[in-house]
Amino acid sequence: MRFNEIILSVISAVLISNTLRCDSVITNVSQSELIVAQVVAKDVAKEVAQHNHITHTDRNQHLYFCGEPPQVMNGVSNLMRNQKHNVFKVGEIAIYSCDVGYEWKSGKQETQCVLSDDPSHPSHPSSPRWQPIDLICEPVRCEDPGHVEDATRRVLGDFLYNTNVNYECREGFRTIGAPFLTCKSDGTWNRAKPKCQKKRCPLLESLPNGRIVYSDVDRRTDSKLEYMCNPGFKLNAMNAIRYCRQDDSWSEVPDMNDTLLECLVVRCEPPVRPHSGLRVLPSRSKSGNSYKPGDVIIFSCDTSHKTKASSKCLADGQWSRGPPHCPERSNSCAAIGELAHGSYNTTAASKLSVVKASTRLDFYCDDSYILEGSASLTCLSSGVWNGTVPKCAFAGALRDSQSSRLTILITSIAALVVIVFVISCVVVCRWRQQQVQRRRWQQYFGHYNHRQSKTNIMLNQNEMKCFRQTPPKPTVPVTDL
Repeated sequence: MRFNEIILSVISAVLISNTLRCDSVITNVSQSELIVAQVVAKDVAKEVAQHNHITHTDRNQHLYFCGEPPQVMNGVSNLMRNQKHNVFKVGEIAIYSCDVGYEWKSGKQETQCVLSDDPSHPSHPSSPRWQPIDLICEPVRCEDPGHVEDATRRVLGDFLYNTNVNYECREGFRTIGAPFLTCKSDGTWNRAKPKCQKKRCPLLESLPNGRIVYSDVDRRTDSKLEYMCNPGFKLNAMNAIRYCRQDDSWSEVPDMNDTLLECLVVRCEPPVRPHSGLRVLPSRSKSGNSYKPGDVIIFSCDTSHKTKASSKCLADGQWSRGPPHCPERSNSCAAIGELAHGSYNTTAASKLSVVKASTRLDFYCDDSYILEGSASLTCLSSGVWNGTVPKCAFAGALRDSQSSRLTILITSIAALVVIVFVISCVVVCRWRQQQVQRRRWQQYFGHYNHRQSKTNIMLNQNEMKCFRQTPPKPTVPVTDL
């Protein structure tokens, strides 16, 4: 038995290395046994390859063996997986398993080295061989992983082992997770599907005493936001616009550095006085040096009482208007010029373009002319005269005018007297007529009280006489008529 094992090991070494160096394969063997085994192996190496068996007759022993087990596509036997030699004794069993990524589909999974009759080789009536193997290994298949919302899917072929499925999110969306899946050898995917998240910048905290206005409610890339303050407040920044960047973060507020953005109470600063001739009333507000929205100030010029303007503090901290222009202070007045039909106390003023302040002019008219207006003017320190220049009017024209006015007055009084006289005459005549009628009535009827008729009919003298000729009925009193 020991010799058979030696021969088998030596033959395997010869077939593998094509040499007769067997000292590295066979150990603990006597020199004589090794020499015999090498000779036997050398003689039968060719025969082994052709007939898959050895016949050794020196010791009346027949050694039969099989070569490598049959190959199976996408599978391997345990003998070849743990191969130490490629010759196997009769009776040895090879068990197959599918390669990684493949699974058993049908057929037997094992075969055995057996002796069988081989009619094709008469010299070897019994020939060792492996039993037929019909194992079929198919690739492992993963289930369809499905689609991802807002993404396109790309896959080459079926969902077999090592197949990749790629997901690509649509524009405006970000891929959360790995963008591809790989089918594993156990028929499962190596990871969960990715998700497509809409690219958007975060929602920022509200601004105290203000608000944030987003140009896009979804806050997508390249959209913007603007900080705005409530009425009565204003931002402490000139530019309060931020943009949503590609990395889903908001850009910084320009020129703010580390300053905190906030809404401050609106105040209007005191207006700048371009010169001392401009006065501002009130000079300061009740709340201090600054003014609150709604406060009104009045500008006035020292050089002119007519130059006044008002300005209101607006809700944005600005004044409704700027200070007016005040004319420069002047110590002289403009020349008056010649006075028609008159003169004033100096002729120098008519020859000069300006008259110094505090200068007084006394006006006189020529003969037959009367002065109309102030008899004198004074040049004020503000550069204006204290009144208007008088005029010299012709005295005769003035007398004619006065006479005409007197005539009109007398005529009007006379007309009024006539009108009063006429009215008085009418009133007196009417009164006398009523007295005459009363006396006549008393002459016919005497003095008695009677009830006036509702018809207001008054009888004349003839009717009264006709009425008197008819004797009254005794039963009817006169008062009942």
